[in-house]
Amino acid sequence: MSANPPAPWDLQDIPHGTLHEHDYKSKALGTWRHLVVYTPPGTSGRLPVLYLAHGYSDNEGSWSVHGKAHWIMDSLIAQKKAAPMIIVMMDAHPIPPGATGFESYGPANSAALCNELVQDIIPLVESHYKAANKPRARAFAGLSMGGHHALTVAMNHHDKFNWIGAFSSAPPPTNSIVVGLNAREAVNRDLKLFWIACGKKDFLFQRNNEFTSLLKSKGVRHEYVETEGDHSWPVWRRYLVEFAPKLFR
Repeated sequence: MSANPPAPWDLQDIPHGTLHEHDYKSKALGTWRHLVVYTPPGTSGRLPVLYLAHGYSDNEGSWSVHGKAHWIMDSLIAQKKAAPMIIVMMDAHPIPPGATGFESYGPANSAALCNELVQDIIPLVESHYKAANKPRARAFAGLSMGGHHALTVAMNHHDKFNWIGAFSSAPPPTNSIVVGLNAREAVNRDLKLFWIACGKKDFLFQRNNEFTSLLKSKGVRHEYVETEGDHSWPVWRRYLVEFAPKLFR
């Protein structure tokens, strides 16, 4: 049931974008992979791209099925609150989850995803869609495990993605992002926005506080937002509503 007035994630009688599905053979991983792409309604010319990652228990369909990312963008674009953009929702598990704990799985999984982004996903998107191919036209955001990806991208691949959003993140270990932590001038030059948010009742709240304190001590510019809420989709929908209008301005 929709709210009155409708929330941004409610289905509304406004122009709607399209969800596309792609199967592709990943050169980086040597296996078939799947992703979902949102294209906005009624646009022409090349568009910026938001790469949007899910959490540990989810898959590439979760941001549209549970997050309603496509309806959120339809609403924000219709109200001229956000720039029209393509959204790419990839499978954020390039390495299948196994018996190992997240402490070892997380960094290896993020490294594999970053490699796949560069070798496979970005080329696919920029060859199939009217996607602008400059770093300033690429954003990366994610929730929980996807936030682990986002923070890793911010530190290790800021030359390819100039806008970062990390929602309720599981922060990466220092040794996996040490290059970026010690290169604040380059990170601060490249990142137009480095936005981190976490709910006060989230089990990862303290870890986000510690991580943002680390960034501050290293002189890495970022925006940290503490909100109400826990580790759940209602929180992450709100974060996307707040984050998307900040992009590509």
